[in-house]
Amino acid sequence: MQLKIILAILLVSQNLFASNPIMSYDEYAIIKHGCPYVYTLSKPNHTLIYFGANHSCDPDNVQYPIFKKFWNQFIEQTHGQNCVVLIEGSLRGQHVNEHNAITQGGGEGGLLQFYAEQHQISTICPEPTKQLLHNQLSQQFSVQEIEYLYFSHIGMQFHRYRKVDPTMDFEQFYQTYKRPASLDRMKEMHAQLFDTPFDVLDENFFYNNSNPVGHKNKINAVARANSRMRDEAIVQCIADLIKQGKNVFIAYGATHAVMQRAAIESLWEASMP
Repeated sequence: MQLKIILAILLVSQNLFASNPIMSYDEYAIIKHGCPYVYTLSKPNHTLIYFGANHSCDPDNVQYPIFKKFWNQFIEQTHGQNCVVLIEGSLRGQHVNEHNAITQGGGEGGLLQFYAEQHQISTICPEPTKQLLHNQLSQQFSVQEIEYLYFSHIGMQFHRYRKVDPTMDFEQFYQTYKRPASLDRMKEMHAQLFDTPFDVLDENFFYNNSNPVGHKNKINAVARANSRMRDEAIVQCIADLIKQGKNVFIAYGATHAVMQRAAIESLWEASMP
């Protein structure tokens, strides 16, 4: 049954992206763009805003006044009606103010959910399930390689939060993710995969491993395959929302925003009356 679901999703993706290509990582690697990276698509009674973020948990980060400006624009144009917002990674908990939403809710995702709840707007996380991703990745990569990619993602998230709270402890932070492997096991895995000692404070190492644009090691290849499946699922969700005539506000990393732009604009143009 799981294999049938995967094949169905792949078939839909092939049909959708045959005419609406998502940028490849080779193409992305040679371009330069600002961050945040924002674009707006609009026509009468229909608006889409894509905010490509820098994933900062610092409420003083330069992106947040820009984020608020585009959110206010979205509400002004749509009056908060027939709207949906798309949040990266997972839906976030409730927070009492903007500061807490950013510092405790994982940056722009927490802030977007906070704003959406204020206006009673539905939130969606248009991601494939972890199980679906794992099943597909396991056809190309080892369990060890896949698990280390997820470990690198956790390491990057830890460093984003640590910029706000330098006293944060990595072991306690890792335990909140309820990963199947213990931290000791991940350190053993690190020793097997890399000829370097594990250093939790080496942010660049976590970044280089989780970066799908890189070619430093096998984990980058896992990251590329993982991100590609996510991009296809995200754009498929956006395509469905465009067809429904929904007003959409999306907050994802700037790389996703850049790579998905041509596909989304093509879908938008195809929906024009």
